Amino acid sequence: MLLDPKAHSISSLLMKSTTSLWSQFIYNASLLFTVIIVLSVECIADVRTPAVIGDNMVLQQNHKNPIWGWGNPAESINVKIAGQSHKAKADSNGYWKVTLDPMKASASPK
Repeated sequence: MLLDPKAHSISSLLMKSTTSLWSQFIYNASLLFTVIIVLSVECIADVRTPAVIGDNMVLQQNHKNPIWGWGNPAESINVKIAGQSHKAKADSNGYWKVTLDPMKASASPK
Protein backbone atom coordinates (compact mmCIF):
# COMPACT_ATOMS: atom_id res chain seq x y z
CA MET A 1 0.00 0.00 0.00
CA LEU A 2 1.45 3.32 -1.01
CA LEU A 3 0.80 6.52 0.91
CA ASP A 4 0.68 9.85 -0.82
CA PRO A 5 2.95 12.17 1.24
CA LYS A 6 0.85 15.22 0.39
CA ALA A 7 -2.44 13.57 1.46
CA HIS A 8 -0.81 12.39 4.66
CA SER A 9 0.40 15.87 5.53
CA ILE A 10 -3.03 17.46 4.82
CA SER A 11 -4.67 14.79 6.95
CA SER A 12 -2.18 15.49 9.71
CA LEU A 13 -2.78 19.21 9.42
CA LEU A 14 -6.57 18.77 9.59
CA MET A 15 -6.21 16.49 12.61
CA LYS A 16 -4.03 19.04 14.44
CA SER A 17 -6.40 21.86 13.47
CA THR A 18 -9.44 19.92 14.72
CA THR A 19 -7.65 19.03 17.95
CA SER A 20 -6.68 22.67 18.42
CA LEU A 21 -10.27 23.85 17.82
CA TRP A 22 -11.62 21.22 20.20
CA SER A 23 -9.18 22.17 22.97
CA GLN A 24 -10.02 25.87 22.43
CA PHE A 25 -13.73 25.02 22.69
CA ILE A 26 -13.18 23.06 25.93
CA TYR A 27 -11.15 25.93 27.39
CA ASN A 28 -13.80 28.52 26.49
CA ALA A 29 -16.64 26.33 27.76
CA SER A 30 -14.89 25.72 31.09
CA LEU A 31 -14.15 29.43 31.44
CA LEU A 32 -17.80 30.29 30.75
CA PHE A 33 -18.96 27.63 33.23
CA THR A 34 -16.67 29.08 35.91
CA VAL A 35 -17.98 32.61 35.33
CA ILE A 36 -21.59 31.41 35.53
CA ILE A 37 -20.93 29.59 38.81
CA VAL A 38 -19.21 32.63 40.35
CA LEU A 39 -22.04 34.95 39.30
CA SER A 40 -24.66 32.49 40.56
CA VAL A 41 -23.01 32.29 43.97
CA GLU A 42 -22.89 36.10 44.15
CA CYS A 43 -26.65 36.26 43.45
CA ILE A 44 -27.65 33.87 46.19
CA ALA A 45 -29.06 35.71 49.16
CA ASP A 46 -27.28 35.25 52.45
CA VAL A 47 -29.94 36.70 54.77
CA ARG A 48 -29.36 35.87 58.43
CA THR A 49 -31.09 36.76 61.67
CA PRO A 50 -29.82 36.45 65.25
CA ALA A 51 -30.58 33.25 67.17
CA VAL A 52 -33.44 34.89 69.12
CA ILE A 53 -35.42 35.33 65.87
CA GLY A 54 -36.77 32.17 64.30
CA ASP A 55 -39.35 29.40 64.55
CA ASN A 56 -41.25 29.29 67.84
CA MET A 57 -40.19 32.78 68.90
CA VAL A 58 -42.58 34.68 71.14
CA LEU A 59 -43.43 38.28 70.35
CA GLN A 60 -44.79 40.73 72.88
CA GLN A 61 -48.45 41.54 72.29
CA ASN A 62 -49.61 45.10 71.55
CA HIS A 63 -46.02 46.17 70.98
CA LYS A 64 -44.03 47.17 67.89
CA ASN A 65 -41.52 44.31 67.66
CA PRO A 66 -38.26 44.78 65.74
CA ILE A 67 -36.95 42.08 63.40
CA TRP A 68 -33.38 42.55 62.19
CA GLY A 69 -30.51 40.74 60.61
CA TRP A 70 -27.77 40.81 58.00
CA GLY A 71 -27.55 40.21 54.27
CA ASN A 72 -25.59 41.39 51.28
CA PRO A 73 -25.11 45.17 51.06
CA ALA A 74 -28.04 46.88 49.25
CA GLU A 75 -30.04 43.64 49.25
CA SER A 76 -33.84 43.94 49.39
CA ILE A 77 -35.42 42.12 52.33
CA ASN A 78 -39.10 41.19 52.60
CA VAL A 79 -40.37 40.01 56.01
CA LYS A 80 -43.79 38.33 56.13
CA ILE A 81 -45.30 37.29 59.43
CA ALA A 82 -48.85 36.96 60.79
CA GLY A 83 -50.38 38.63 57.74
CA GLN A 84 -47.95 41.54 57.82
CA SER A 85 -45.42 42.30 55.10
CA HIS A 86 -42.52 44.72 55.64
CA LYS A 87 -39.69 45.63 53.30
CA ALA A 88 -36.16 46.79 54.10
CA LYS A 89 -32.91 47.32 52.28
CA ALA A 90 -29.59 46.25 53.76
CA ASP A 91 -27.16 49.09 54.37
CA SER A 92 -23.53 49.18 53.17
CA ASN A 93 -22.57 46.77 55.98
CA GLY A 94 -25.44 44.40 55.21
CA TYR A 95 -27.51 45.33 58.31
CA TRP A 96 -31.30 45.59 57.94
CA LYS A 97 -34.25 46.09 60.30
CA VAL A 98 -38.05 46.18 60.10
CA THR A 99 -40.57 46.94 62.83
CA LEU A 100 -43.71 44.82 63.05
CA ASP A 101 -47.05 46.47 63.77
CA PRO A 102 -48.55 45.64 67.18
CA MET A 103 -50.36 42.29 67.25
CA LYS A 104 -53.01 40.84 69.52
CA ALA A 105 -52.27 37.77 71.62
CA SER A 106 -53.07 34.45 70.00
CA ALA A 107 -53.06 30.85 71.21
CA SER A 108 -52.23 29.56 67.73
CA PRO A 109 -49.26 30.29 65.49
CA LYS A 110 -50.04 32.32 62.37
